[in-house]
Amino acid sequence: MTRRASGPTRRPTGPAPWVRTRLRATPYAALLTAALVLATAFLAAALPRALDRSADGALRELVARSGPTADALLATTTTPQRADSTAADARAADLDRVAGTFASHVRDPLRIAPAGEVYGSRSRSVRVLPGPSLPRPGNLPPVALLGYLNDLPSHAVLTAGRWPDTVHGARYEVALSEPVARLLGVHPGDRLDAGDATARPEDGRAEIEVVGVFRPTDPAGSAFWSGVDCATAPCQEFREVDDTPLPYWQVRAMVGRGELDALPTWAQGSEDFFQIPLDRDAFRTDRLPAVRGAIGSLLSGPQFVALQQATARVDFRVTSPLPTLVADAEHRRAAIAPLTVLGPVGAAGVACTVLLLAAALATDRRAAELRLLRARGASPGGLLRRLLGESAATVLPAAVAGTALALLTLPTPRWGGAVLGGAAVGLVALLAFPVHALRTSAPAAAPAAPDPGRADRRRLVLEGTALVAATTAAWPRPAAAWTCCWWPDRC
Repeated sequence: MTRRASGPTRRPTGPAPWVRTRLRATPYAALLTAALVLATAFLAAALPRALDRSADGALRELVARSGPTADALLATTTTPQRADSTAADARAADLDRVAGTFASHVRDPLRIAPAGEVYGSRSRSVRVLPGPSLPRPGNLPPVALLGYLNDLPSHAVLTAGRWPDTVHGARYEVALSEPVARLLGVHPGDRLDAGDATARPEDGRAEIEVVGVFRPTDPAGSAFWSGVDCATAPCQEFREVDDTPLPYWQVRAMVGRGELDALPTWAQGSEDFFQIPLDRDAFRTDRLPAVRGAIGSLLSGPQFVALQQATARVDFRVTSPLPTLVADAEHRRAAIAPLTVLGPVGAAGVACTVLLLAAALATDRRAAELRLLRARGASPGGLLRRLLGESAATVLPAAVAGTALALLTLPTPRWGGAVLGGAAVGLVALLAFPVHALRTSAPAAAPAAPDPGRADRRRLVLEGTALVAATTAAWPRPAAAWTCCWWPDRC
């Protein structure tokens, strides 16, 4: 009688999973491979993003160096004359309406800066201030202009008096900046004779009453004050007298919102101005053609015609220095393009070389194992699938992590080049070892007799290919590229 063994019955187990077994057998080699792929993928993804950030930064620096209004859209129009009893309120409302209409026509890829638009009105000619106590550097009396800026109290601090608001007949209430008030030697409550209008004496005599003195909180050269020159500080001008340039002072006094209807009567009318600063952070080198098209439409295209119709002002004119800056930026970009191509090409070659060398070393280390598997009947397809699975478990997470790290540490709106670089590194690292290992483990064929002529022809082809590739990379603008390197101011 047969006795049965007591205890649980063990089921026969199958072969251990290939990927897990290989990774456990050589954990340090797997970690080193993952680290190499992660670093290479990070560099491949970071290079295009670093180039994009550098190009965008150079574009914004070019705009910043060109002045406070280099990134702005400027519009001017003649101030309309009104004669109704509510002229001041109507003028202010109309000014706000035109400014809002102008801003609504600025669309993608252009974007208004967070500071918002600046607008106001200014006199187009001067009046002489004939007071005997006023400074006369060339024995010429100072002259004055009037100006209005929307939301002036938010950009200046009142140091004495109050803000102007109304006009009393031919007497204008004005506020002066501290440097202007110091030059003229006036204080709140003082009145200055404005004499006759220089261009139209029939406008009669006028008088300005200083009711306030202010100190600008924005820098004197900022975009907010660019539409009213000589307001934050007096300007020294020159006039030819008997072929001799004589200096004199020109100042601008600021009026209030309630005096807008009287501003055209100062001297020879006035004009309204509107300035929309654009967000420099939105300037990108890859969108320069779209920016040029959008600005051209606002200057003399469909958007310009729509603006004239929407504002009901036929002399509405829009100007901007941006077209010249965009053309300059495109010229610089085209000049340096060959040099920016050589960098990524060289980096790609180095990355591929490193990955292929790592695959070759791994193949040499496991050559005996792979030949034994082939000798025991492993098919090429089955062996390739196993090696691909082993490589994917190590390479793909590292490539994804390196690419994601580059995307996070180097923020830029463009991500296609970075993802493509990381994917290329992952693909090369994934296929390099399995393909090379499969080729090495194949049964050795009988050695053929060497053919010296074939080796010479192969060398000639390789050297010719390298020469053509190098010439093609530097051909588009070699002279301009070298000029850009040695003399950046000529780009």
